[in-house]
Amino acid sequence: TGKDSGELYMEKKKIQTDKEGKELRQPLDGKFPIAAEFQKLSYYAYGLCISHWHPEMELLVVTEGALEQRIGEETHMIRENEGVFINSHVMHGARMVNREDCSYRVIRFEPALLGGNAKSLIYEKYVKTLQSQKDLRYRIVRPEDIQQRRMIDLIYKITDTYVKREVCYELKVQQMMLELWELLYKRTGHVEENAI
Repeated sequence: TGKDSGELYMEKKKIQTDKEGKELRQPLDGKFPIAAEFQKLSYYAYGLCISHWHPEMELLVVTEGALEQRIGEETHMIRENEGVFINSHVMHGARMVNREDCSYRVIRFEPALLGGNAKSLIYEKYVKTLQSQKDLRYRIVRPEDIQQRRMIDLIYKITDTYVKREVCYELKVQQMMLELWELLYKRTGHVEENAI
C-alpha cells in the first residue's frame, strides 16, 4: 500500500504558481534547455492543469482523447493528433472534456535552444521576431494542412527521441526543433523579403 504500490497509487500533480500566475518549478537545464514528456490530464487533481505561465515556449499534441485548452480568455478544443504552440509568458491551462481522460505529449523549451546566444543572427532574425510578436500568443496546429501535419509529426519524433536518449539525441532533438521552428516561422507570415 501507499507509495510503494506503484501504478495503483499516484499522487496527483498540482501546478504551483506565484501570485502573478508564473509556474514555480525548476528551470530547464541551461546547457540543453528543453524538456519533453508524456502526460495525461488524469495525473492532475480533478483532471485540471490550472492556468499558469512560464518563460519557456510550449508545444503540445494530443495523442488520445481531447482537451480543452485555455489560453488567456480564449478556450479551444484540441483533439487527437491536433496540437498547439504556446509562446513564452502566455497564460494557459487545460482540462478534461466531459470528464474523459486525455493523453498528450508536451515539449517545453527556451528560445536559446533554437538561436544560441541572444546576439546571434538566428536568434535575432528568426526567434526574437516571433517571441516578441504581440499577436503570436499561440497557434493551433491541425493535421489537415501538410505543413502543420509535419509539425505534429515532429512533436511526436522529438518526444520519442528525447525520452529514449540514445547516442547523439541532443543533436537530433535540436535538428528537429529547428525544422519545426522553420515551419512555424513560415506559417506566421514571416518569410524573407528576398525569398524566391
